[in-house]
Formats: sequence, C-alpha cells, structure tokens
Amino acid sequence: MGSGKEYDGNRENLETLVRLTQQLNEKNCFIRAQTAELFDQQRSLALAESRLVMLLDMTPLGMMITLNRVITYANRRMEELTGYQRSEMIGQSTRILYTSDEDWVKAGTLQHVSADTKFSTSLRKKDGSQCPCMVRMTRIVESNPDLGDEFVVTVYLEKDIKQ
Repeated sequence: MGSGKEYDGNRENLETLVRLTQQLNEKNCFIRAQTAELFDQQRSLALAESRLVMLLDMTPLGMMITLNRVITYANRRMEELTGYQRSEMIGQSTRILYTSDEDWVKAGTLQHVSADTKFSTSLRKKDGSQCPCMVRMTRIVESNPDLGDEFVVTVYLEKDIKQ
C-alpha cells in the first residue's frame, strides 16, 4: 500500500480535475448561449435583408448601389430598364450604362461635387439602344477613404414620375 502522502496527492489531483471540469462546463454553457444568440441575430438579419430586397425589387424606380463606381447591387427595375440581368451588372463598372465616356466622366465629377446630385442623361441598354432618364446619386457614407465612395443610384424615366 502507498503512503498517506500519495493518497493526499491523488485527492488534490482529483479536486483539481473536478474544479477544472466545472470551469470547462461553465465556459461551454457560455459558448453555447453566445452561439445561440449569434444564430438568432443572423436569422433576424437574414429576414431583414430579404424584406429589404423585396421592397427594393417592388419599387418602380431603378436602384443600384455602387462602390467606387462599380455596381454592387441592382434591383429588378434596373434589369427592366437596362436589359441586363442583375448578375451581369454586379461587379461591372457603371460605365456600361452610359452612352459615352464623356457622360460617364461628367457623372463622376458631379458625384464628387455633392453627396446628393441629380442630372439627366441617356441610359445605354444592353442592346445598345438609349433611354433618356433622370439619375439621382446619394452618397451612403460621408467621405471615408477606407470605405471608398458608396452611392445609392436611383434611375427613373419621366413617365415613371408622372404616373
């Protein structure tokens, strides 16, 4: 048989093991609670995003979001106005929608002059035809060099407004 010292050492090891197991269980409970909370937040964000996309798709105005003049979002009406599928526009320069380099440069100059600007131009459709329209560009985030220039671009035809 072992001495009483070995027994005390084993008892201390056992108590340490029990204490560490309890701490681990507490941390696991905390992690499970945090994970459940994050999951709920993700689900809420996904629902809010789907509602927002539905609203944007139902609006009678063409809408895009651009970052440094590259299209990052386009609604259904933009597809109708341009003939491009959303997937064809996203990731493309806004240049594809202007009839000339001059008009594209002019629009870029206007967006740097004001955080909210309106102008008339001709929209170039996928088939090459042109469509006179009004454009409104509104900066989403005030000049933040780290984020770039992000704008909501609204495109509408005169008849859209009169109806």
